[in-house]
Amino acid sequence: MRKAAHAGSWYTENPKELDNELSGYMAAAKKFEIPEGSKIKGLIGPHAGFYFSGPTAGWGYINLDKNAYKRVFLLGPSHKAYLSGCALTKARFYETPFGNLEIDHEINAQLN
Repeated sequence: MRKAAHAGSWYTENPKELDNELSGYMAAAKKFEIPEGSKIKGLIGPHAGFYFSGPTAGWGYINLDKNAYKRVFLLGPSHKAYLSGCALTKARFYETPFGNLEIDHEINAQLN
């Protein structure tokens, strides 16, 4: 299990409170028009506590069509060790306040 290391500090660990907070950021965000036949191929979201980054993240995520994608890659920096390349998790699940997300190890093996 890859623990949710910042739950309770950078964001609440309470699922209901977190849902309300994230829903508020999304509701306040404005959608932009994506040209017909196009889709967003990548999103660089902010890397900070939701209090600071939530409105910007909401703007990015509100513009994604969750039905247009079959796989999501979460990329993040290493705060503890220098890496000359990328590291892939060996965990089976990624913990979140909303429940655990299963890691696709077939894709990890292909990327390795």
